[in-house]
Amino acid sequence: MDRTFAIAGILRNIIFFILLEVLTTACRNPVQPVLPGSPADILANPDPNPVQFDYQQDPPVLPIDFGNYSQKTVTIQNAPGRQVFLVKANSSTNLIPGTATGEAWSRTLTMDPGSYPGSHPGRREHEAALRFNANPPPIPFGAQARSLASPITYGSTPSDYIEGTTKKYFWVEQGDTWIYLSATLRAIGEYSYVWVADDNFNASSTNDRDNKLTTEQAWLIRDKFDGTTGSEYRDGIFRNVSTIFGHEYGGGYNSDDVGGRDGDQHISILLYDIDFDYPEAIPETQTGGVFGYFWSKDFYPQDQLGNNLKTNNAEIFYLDAHFADSYPRDIYSTMAHEYQHMIHFNMKYLRLGGLRSDTWFNELCSMVAEDLVLENIGLDPLVDGPQSRLDVFAYHYAESGVSDWLDDDEVLKSYAGAFAFGAYLARNFGGASFFHELLHNDKVNEAAISTAMAALSADGASDNGMGFSQELLRYGEALVLTENPAPGGLRSLNREVTSFIADDATGDDTAEDSSAEDGISYTIHAIDLDSLRQYNLVTGKLVSNEYGLRTYHPLDAPSLRPYGNSIHTQDSWTNIAGDLSISLEAPGDSAVRYFLVVR
Repeated sequence: MDRTFAIAGILRNIIFFILLEVLTTACRNPVQPVLPGSPADILANPDPNPVQFDYQQDPPVLPIDFGNYSQKTVTIQNAPGRQVFLVKANSSTNLIPGTATGEAWSRTLTMDPGSYPGSHPGRREHEAALRFNANPPPIPFGAQARSLASPITYGSTPSDYIEGTTKKYFWVEQGDTWIYLSATLRAIGEYSYVWVADDNFNASSTNDRDNKLTTEQAWLIRDKFDGTTGSEYRDGIFRNVSTIFGHEYGGGYNSDDVGGRDGDQHISILLYDIDFDYPEAIPETQTGGVFGYFWSKDFYPQDQLGNNLKTNNAEIFYLDAHFADSYPRDIYSTMAHEYQHMIHFNMKYLRLGGLRSDTWFNELCSMVAEDLVLENIGLDPLVDGPQSRLDVFAYHYAESGVSDWLDDDEVLKSYAGAFAFGAYLARNFGGASFFHELLHNDKVNEAAISTAMAALSADGASDNGMGFSQELLRYGEALVLTENPAPGGLRSLNREVTSFIADDATGDDTAEDSSAEDGISYTIHAIDLDSLRQYNLVTGKLVSNEYGLRTYHPLDAPSLRPYGNSIHTQDSWTNIAGDLSISLEAPGDSAVRYFLVVR
């Protein structure tokens, strides 16, 4: 007992002397007040030499190199009436939390809220098909479903194929089960067969919301996919897409496996009620969903798929009957999108022995395919194609990075982001020529992009792209510099690009008698990001009085998505009068890069 009290007394004395030392030290070294907008934790190691940035003499984009310093100050001079933006770029495939992205402030800091703003139809892919296409099974030995002494080639048809008479059954999903769906051949084309599910056909229908298609509608789908004889089919999706991207398995005149999986070069297009979700009582309410899909399972024999999937043993893609009835122009655009997926499966997976493209890369290619070909097939790329997704991008761009692929309704952000980056590649590195190189090289994903840039640079045919990693970092400048034309040597989406692809450039001509002079010209139009309205998917509305990309306050720190960006500015960085001094805090993650952009 005595020992216990003795120890307690000693402890009380120790605690007393510790407290006394703390209080004495505090009196000798009082805590210094923190200036508004100056984080105390970074003032220990500022760069003593501020950077002088002269807008009249220097390029308008300044990369920030912090070196070993935790803070850098930049003084912007000779930029009257201009605006300054800070671009934060994530050079990695990791999600970087906002606390590790740093921040910025200026001496004349004004705590304004930045540009925070407070029925958009949404096209998306079939989720099960998307997952399967991203990770297909091994390539089976002996790919054709049947051996044909004379495969059925373009322009010829089996003798028993008769429009309006020939029937066929196709496996389709209905909930958690598979059903064998009856369909009738409604249109025969040079390159395609159009099949319509019997439940979705009515020859006399005049209602464009009854989920019923007519023979005339099937013919229109055929003609839009095939093109017309008067233009040598150069006004159709088939030739426009395949001339750039290559061919599906068994396609082209120089294919080793003519006819592909089913021994027939024609592409089958099946129209039915995808997901069986047509709201018969109120059809006008269905404005979004799965417009179409390509599912590479149809390449595989049934014994390789097992019991959970069913193969149709054909080069086939699927379209939704309701959307074909109500939104035909969107369905035409969807055909270009899904045809690229079909080609992509052959060019990257089958041809290269099993290389797997990430979903973001494959979807990027499909959306740019739409952008490149829609004008050639009589559609408006500003209205009927993926440019209509850019209002979602304008508001949500920071919430889905280039390599993201989000789930459920969030996926609309990923579609918008993938297209915007694809549009950047197309408008800065050669248009259709770049995407021709992209699909015909022996790489996928980031490596394919770098390889295509190198190939065109070697030929002197592009703006000497420096590879994926460097051009990803320059993507932010294209999001800010919206002038047309952009200052020399800088990246921008606001430029028009025209390119020509010869018919024989693919090495497997779509026309037997084509010559080197034959081919197709493709024009993609300038995108003015400042003209975009911001669309908020959460509220389902356009953001009032907000144009261009959403910006964040310099002290705000949203997380940076994989290969993502955030753009920051404030009122005091707008309409500059005199010198503007901006202090920048070094990011906590080395994958975050800073760029100051003046426009």
